[in-house]
Amino acid sequence: MKFRITLTVQLIQMPLLQVLQLSCLFFYFVTLSCSLVMWITVISCMTAAGQGHVEVLQWLLEMGADMSITNYANETPKDVARRFARLAAVRLLTDNQGVL
Repeated sequence: MKFRITLTVQLIQMPLLQVLQLSCLFFYFVTLSCSLVMWITVISCMTAAGQGHVEVLQWLLEMGADMSITNYANETPKDVARRFARLAAVRLLTDNQGVL
């Protein structure tokens, strides 16, 4: 995933301490939002794989979701689909392995 972040601040008129505080706050929110996106991606991929939602998995793949991510049990979405015997999801994830 690529993120484009634009921040416009009139640095000339701001004291240095205020600029540093603003920078720290900005990077905190960027880090928080990136972590949130990763968390949502993991949950979406695992849920779709475990419940056999092939259309959702296809959409996630088209959007560039990383299917090599792992859950707390160190399982990939393909492993979750296999555990719940979702053969169509396993086939889709096997066919699209390494394609990005």
